[in-house]
Amino acid sequence: MLDALDAGDLDGLREELGDLLLQIVLHSQIAVDAGEFRMADVIAGLNAKIVRRHPHVWGSVAVNDENDVVTNWDKLKQAEKAENGSKNGDQTPSRLAGVSKALPALSQAFTYQDRAARVRFDWDTIEPVIAKIHEEIGEVGAAENDAEREAEIGDLLFAVVNWARWLGVDPESALRDTNARFFRRFRYIEEQVAAQGRAFDELTLAEMDVIWEDAKAHGL
Repeated sequence: MLDALDAGDLDGLREELGDLLLQIVLHSQIAVDAGEFRMADVIAGLNAKIVRRHPHVWGSVAVNDENDVVTNWDKLKQAEKAENGSKNGDQTPSRLAGVSKALPALSQAFTYQDRAARVRFDWDTIEPVIAKIHEEIGEVGAAENDAEREAEIGDLLFAVVNWARWLGVDPESALRDTNARFFRRFRYIEEQVAAQGRAFDELTLAEMDVIWEDAKAHGL
């Protein structure tokens, strides 16, 4: 579905949405067969959640802007977590709870940072954000073994995600776009090498870089 969205392929999107819907229907039917819940319960739960978290639409809460909406949404979610936590014996549910462990790492880091920033666990200006990236680069270079290098690379990526957040850039989407550009340009190199009747091992990196720049000039 994401591939279809990125490509602007509406026919493909329609098909992939159908595949996604099939999974929802199948799992709901399994629950029906097991006597657990029905599709109507799924929809009713979603409807109740949307109404509950939008009191400025279905209630009397007044908001001034988008920030007020997000703040109210966060407070309501925390209240729900506290209620659910008390039922499960956890009196202090984390603000980071509920962020899917299955999310791509960049998206997960972005969401963690965004939630922490809502309670002002964040720098006041962007300069320390950038300085942190330079600090992490230095720590990668100073790492003395593979385990340290892996940890420091993780810290560096986390810091870059934070910079993206400050710039209003979705890091997952940005990297997906970059991956797509890399694919197109590398494919162009392959096509040009084949058209010349040559093999990759016959080209120097400088020669391949010339073709890469040509791909960029062609808007790839």
